[in-house]
This record gives sequence, structure tokens and C-alpha cells, in this order.
Amino acid sequence: MAKREKQNHGGYLMRPEKGETMNPNGRPKKLITQMVEDLQNEGYQMYGHKEIVDSLIACLSLPKEKLIALKDSPESPRIISAIAEELLSNRAFKAILEIIDRVHGKSIQIIHEAKPESKEIRIVKASEYFEELANQK
Repeated sequence: MAKREKQNHGGYLMRPEKGETMNPNGRPKKLITQMVEDLQNEGYQMYGHKEIVDSLIACLSLPKEKLIALKDSPESPRIISAIAEELLSNRAFKAILEIIDRVHGKSIQIIHEAKPESKEIRIVKASEYFEELANQK
């Protein structure tokens, strides 16, 4: 048990015995840590990087009817619903490009000098570079 020691200012200081702690419950958990633990105890699955990448790739290969079913299903995890919703929107092509960039990384950019005598250097996306080459032929 902690000893109570009188101090010069008139108050007391509680000194624990060796091996004893003054905070038996420990430091309180942070809000996010506690929330994640509570959700896991309720049976919810937490998604890590690998699961998110696998979800993105799986959604890209699904037919439209299955995406609609996943988007509208109340049992679908929110991440799957959000991916399906984005892929079904008018921005689907942009969403697909963003997903591919996120999963596999951005494509390599090619540095192309416009004119050999010029000192100007442009940075061009690979798709734009190949488009220019196709238009030159």
C-alpha cells in the first residue's frame, strides 16, 4: 500500500511501495483503438491494405449486374458499396484509372525532347507520347 509522506508545503505525497503502481488500470486507450476493439468484438472485420487491394481488383472484374447488387445490398461492406457505386457512375473510366494507379502504381512517365537542337525538355505521360507517335505516322 502507498505511503503518505508529509511535504514542506503542508500537503502530502503518496509514494507507492516497490513493485506497486499508482495507476492499476493503466493508461486509458485512445478513442480509435477502443472503437476498433469494440467493432471487432461486435463481429465486424477490419480491412487492411491487402484486403482493400483485393476488393478493388475483384470489383474491376465483376459484371454490371453484380456491381449493382453489391452497391444496393445492406450486407455489403461500405468499401465494396463505394467502389461499386463509383464504377457504376458516369465517372467510371476515371475511377478505373484511379483504382489501377492505386493498386499497381502510376505508369512510368517518359521524358521526350521535342527537337534535338532545342534545349527544351517536356515531361509527357506515356499515353500522350504514344498518341503523338500514332498521329505522326
